[in-house]
Amino acid sequence: MKIKTATYNIHNGFDVKYDYSILAEDILNEGAEIVALEEVDQFTARNGNKDTMAILSEKTGYKYYKFAAAIDYKGGEYGIAILSKHPIADTEIISLPTTREGEEKRKCLHAKIDVNGSLLDYFAAHCDQKSIREQLSKINESTSKCPVFVLAGDFNVQESEKFSVISNSYSLNNAPTKIITTADNYSFDNFVLSNGIKAEKVYAKNTKHSDHYIFVCELSIPLE
Repeated sequence: MKIKTATYNIHNGFDVKYDYSILAEDILNEGAEIVALEEVDQFTARNGNKDTMAILSEKTGYKYYKFAAAIDYKGGEYGIAILSKHPIADTEIISLPTTREGEEKRKCLHAKIDVNGSLLDYFAAHCDQKSIREQLSKINESTSKCPVFVLAGDFNVQESEKFSVISNSYSLNNAPTKIITTADNYSFDNFVLSNGIKAEKVYAKNTKHSDHYIFVCELSIPLE
């Protein structure tokens, strides 16, 4: 099965003045069918109390989405999400550990997505650099139960060896490739794929609509 997916830290919509139709157009331009989204505002004073995910769903035509709040923020919530062209059959929100007092809470969102009759375990995450090993270890507790999975997100680390805690997998944005994914030249965004998934194409595009690029890959996935 072939599928195109993306991860996109949208910087809460600040760079497009909270016009989420622009970000929806970015997604459609790349043809991504499943998108992991980071730094998502829902009904905050900052974004004008907008339902970001409902707007992105409407503007892309992708009916299926799930938001996972990491923190309460300015009258609403702030966190991560998955937007999908394909039905989301089930979801699980995983609380990630922190190692510093006052560290922002983080979540990982696990969705079972029905892609043409086959279920794909898809994980979206936004991790903290200081707690990356502990947070990836927590995510591994779930990914290790999935024979085939995709983990996407903004991990705030460039060292590909950090992802070795995710068993039976490999990362796409690694030392030999090192694809820049932020405006300040970091390669923080990544896909971690279970062994057996083949990446046909991988690239990042600077939309200039966030402080992160949209990071895209085309995958060949062994699903029955």
